[in-house]
Amino acid sequence: MSTSGRRTLVLYTEDHRNLPAVLDATTAAGHKVRLWQPRWARPLKAIAFETVAAETADPAKVLGETDLIVLPSVPDSLSKLLASADEDSPTVRLVRHARRRGIPMVALAGEGQAKALAAVGIAPVTIKEVATPEKAIAELPSCDTCAKQSTCAVRCSGRVQDLVTLGAARIGAGEGVGAPNPKLARMIDHTLLKADATEDEVRKLCAEARQQRFMSVCVNPGWVKLSAQLLKDSGVKVCTVVGFPLGATDTATKVFETQEAIRNGATEIDMVINVGALKSKDYETVERDIRGVVQACPKGIVSKVILETALLDDEQKVIACALSKSAGADFVKTSTGFSTGGATVRDIALMRATVGPELGVKASGGIRDTKTAQDMIAAGATRIGASASVAIVKGVSAGAGSY
Repeated sequence: MSTSGRRTLVLYTEDHRNLPAVLDATTAAGHKVRLWQPRWARPLKAIAFETVAAETADPAKVLGETDLIVLPSVPDSLSKLLASADEDSPTVRLVRHARRRGIPMVALAGEGQAKALAAVGIAPVTIKEVATPEKAIAELPSCDTCAKQSTCAVRCSGRVQDLVTLGAARIGAGEGVGAPNPKLARMIDHTLLKADATEDEVRKLCAEARQQRFMSVCVNPGWVKLSAQLLKDSGVKVCTVVGFPLGATDTATKVFETQEAIRNGATEIDMVINVGALKSKDYETVERDIRGVVQACPKGIVSKVILETALLDDEQKVIACALSKSAGADFVKTSTGFSTGGATVRDIALMRATVGPELGVKASGGIRDTKTAQDMIAAGATRIGASASVAIVKGVSAGAGSY
């Protein structure tokens, strides 16, 4: 697009020395300027620009009206955060969203910063170039070089994380480069729910969860006490299932199961919705059933509602999500893994759109490799339920399986 009328978002960083000059240059060139401003930023006198509150703004909505992002300066601390796969501050999150959307980004680079900025997709410019940065953007190095050298996993870790989030199942890397993804691991409930699970298998499950730092193990109620003992002080939670796998027990039974599981050491409860009542349009019973379990969970105990999406049409999925939200649940979850189908990207997107950002969305059932897990996350999942968890974080396929 032409320079005049370009919608430019200027990021106010902790070093604001170049900020007035950037604002002057972009407005003089006819840009429509907004200022991304953290609450700790030093107030600017006589500010005449629309400001966006970094801590509360939705990056996706902000970027919907943006053609160019400008960083007046990049402190060394911010450079390191931009290259980190684990950092999740508002400004870093915005930059990552911009990279995924292909929105060009430029920065006034300090001495020796150009290479580091280019590695995270930001073109270094001078103040004279800031309003017309096309040449600098075009000169950003191509990722093809890194891929051919098999070093992208260490040279551009931020970009690699973006590729994974967008669905990449494998990243080219030389020998010794790359390790299991710790951020992905903390989104996984390592699951063993088969009826014939043995004590040795449960012990192995817990050992893997401790080693890989999964968010939780998800086991049948009979294994909760042992799992809690094995995972004490590990940081790995114990999740169990209630009304599983049919959801057809009455509310009082589900409440009792919940209370017993918590007493035995469970800190997360995955309850199965009353599917029959939902399909009968008896929504009062469905909500009362969910609310009973939620209220049996004291503060700090996470409640998830399994919808069994394979048995529902879209309208029923939306209603089930709305009832779960109304009843105070913390998550909605796709599947038990024991029905006619598991999680789909389409269902995750629908569930996320229905519950908004307030609730978690757990994808479970049939997730057996990294790409599938990342597809679910890209669609809106904040937790993955899987028995193939180790394969997922190591980037390999576990083959066929239901959970």
